[in-house]
Amino acid sequence: MLYTKTTKRQRIKTVILFIISILILTFVALMSKEPVVESSNVASVQKENKEQTYSRCDISEEDIRETLKWYEETKVEETTKITIEKEVSETEKADKEKNDIIEANEFEISQSDFELLCKLTFAEASAPRENSNELKAIAATVLNRVEDEKFPNSIQDVIFAENQFSTVSNENIYWFPVNGQKEVLDFSQVNEETINAVKSALDGEDPTEIMVTNGSTFFYSDMYISDYERSLRQNIKEQIKFENTVFYR
Repeated sequence: MLYTKTTKRQRIKTVILFIISILILTFVALMSKEPVVESSNVASVQKENKEQTYSRCDISEEDIRETLKWYEETKVEETTKITIEKEVSETEKADKEKNDIIEANEFEISQSDFELLCKLTFAEASAPRENSNELKAIAATVLNRVEDEKFPNSIQDVIFAENQFSTVSNENIYWFPVNGQKEVLDFSQVNEETINAVKSALDGEDPTEIMVTNGSTFFYSDMYISDYERSLRQNIKEQIKFENTVFYR
């Protein structure tokens, strides 16, 4: 009896252990399948995202043409903008330099007076209008008149005074470029030598002071003066000649 009872207990224990083993194996099997499922899900998501990415890069020829057209238009606009800004900058710089030149002179004059003096100097000088002393002397003569109480006290009034300069009439400046033909002179036609000479005169240079006390207030062209007019000036003691122009006071 004792032997038989012991055997049944062992069988029960064996069965219980078997069941427990099956449960454990089942649990382990289930746990091992979950990562595989998760990995499969991740791979599926990655594949889907990859397919979406590829689809986004699928650009048509029309899209490419539109993109190139936009790029060319943008490039042209930027180039035009840069060009305009550069031109405006250069214009402003040139205007500033021109104004600075005038404001730095001994005489504070307007741009219009400066251009007027340049035109008169160019028109009254002997061709080819490159003798620096002659050009300076003509401009200095006008400035000397402005300072002399016997004459008007402004550049414009001195230049446009009646019967004073042969190249002036009706508030215009004339020159004689070809065969004595009279033409209205524009400032753009004034050469660089004349402009620089006028600047020097405005800074106080007066070549006539070498021979004429206090500088000249008159001049005439030795080429176009009549014999009678020459005789009227033969007793002038202080005078100086540059090119074909005679200066005196």
